[in-house]
Amino acid sequence: MIDYLLIMRIAINFLLILECVIAFFGVTTLWLMAVAMLPISLMLMVTEGGDSYVLVAITLLGGLGLWGVLQLLLAILIPAKVMIEWRYLIFYIVSGVTALVMAGLSMPISNLYHVLIFLMPILVTLHFCYLARAITTQHLQNELHKINEMVQ
Repeated sequence: MIDYLLIMRIAINFLLILECVIAFFGVTTLWLMAVAMLPISLMLMVTEGGDSYVLVAITLLGGLGLWGVLQLLLAILIPAKVMIEWRYLIFYIVSGVTALVMAGLSMPISNLYHVLIFLMPILVTLHFCYLARAITTQHLQNELHKINEMVQ
């Protein structure tokens, strides 16, 4: 007998992973190039300053943001094994959005592709936050229950 719910769950998980890969491919490629150039940017930051501060900040914040999105995706795919506290996850996601905004403002936007490369990750992150709302609500209710037990 075919378990249609299991097949649907696998298909949904595959589509979520595909959505993440498609949306974050461009910014991840840019971030990897920035990581490769990080030693040069650090050297320029120490010797000359200028725009290298922005590149170092975008690289560091972007790394935190990518980590946060991966943790959020794992929380959606495997809710029983959430390994990160939500306050840290919020910090990581805000760091990533800040890096995207800084990168979008520092780069000249010449065509629609440049807009999409920075807008798609923000939209997908909002989508993942929306999907994780049930997990977050359950986590907050568990925390409130623990606090109530400690008070009584």
